[in-house]
Amino acid sequence: MATNALNRLEPAYFIVDITGAVDNLSPEFFAAENSDTFPSTLAFSLGIERTNMRYEEVIRAVSENIQPLFTAAIATTGRTEDVPATAIQFTLPYDRPEYLSTEDEDNPGTTLTGVDALTRYVARGLVDDVVNNRQIYDPETTDDSNTAQILEVTATKLYADVSTAEGNITVTEVADLVD
Repeated sequence: MATNALNRLEPAYFIVDITGAVDNLSPEFFAAENSDTFPSTLAFSLGIERTNMRYEEVIRAVSENIQPLFTAAIATTGRTEDVPATAIQFTLPYDRPEYLSTEDEDNPGTTLTGVDALTRYVARGLVDDVVNNRQIYDPETTDDSNTAQILEVTATKLYADVSTAEGNITVTEVADLVD
């Protein structure tokens, strides 16, 4: 694979595997893809929404220095209408992977590149609390015309520190997009 941005014809593809409660779908979108199967309680809906917030934070983090072209081949493990995912895998193509770099906060003066930098970006997305106002599916509402409400939701950090997070992340560079 070419390393010079001027002669790159194909993007570099990275498969990201995360063990932990991270999911690309909120309860409403999961239901749309799974025969209108919604969470049975507000607590379950909030739990799944938090996993989606963590996914969004990871995508924000991996886009910090250079944006991936898109996110592809997303697969989760363990997800049901009431249970959040326990693992996720997705593919990120970058058209200029030579720009994947970041300072290693554990070793000042050291720069991480490529797979190591992407692993660090993902880890950073998993070690902060995220607080957002979210539209949440609420199966317990008494208003039949509206089963959603806007709530302030906190997705607590998934791991205590970057080192622990990195132990639950695998990033692999591959030659082509994997379906």
